[in-house]
Amino acid sequence: MRLNGWQRIGMIASAVWIVGGFLWGNSWYLSAQNAPVVSAYHQCEDIAELRQSFSMRHAQDAQETKDARKADDVKCQNEMEYGLATARAQNGRWIAALLFAIIPPLLAWGLAWLAARLYRWVRAGFASPQL
Repeated sequence: MRLNGWQRIGMIASAVWIVGGFLWGNSWYLSAQNAPVVSAYHQCEDIAELRQSFSMRHAQDAQETKDARKADDVKCQNEMEYGLATARAQNGRWIAALLFAIIPPLLAWGLAWLAARLYRWVRAGFASPQL
């Protein structure tokens, strides 16, 4: 079977989409999984900052306040690293990336085939009947 120019362009576009779509789908899935973790990290930082500003007003020792802030920072960082590692360890991301990579080209090829068939059918309706 020989491919015409449009089919060759479609094959190249499909190959590019499959590679790029897989990477994009994987990145999108990880971002969606990481969003709650990053949000919790920022919330943890905000609470630590509030605690520091409160303790600065009431603390006798500035070193004690700095040590408490370092402990809060380490706690927030550990929570975020654990959450990100948990989110990245999810196996569903590969399935999501594969679906994102494969389904759009299949739909595009199906729509192109349907459009070509409809065009031929309409064109045949305008052709002069042969007797």
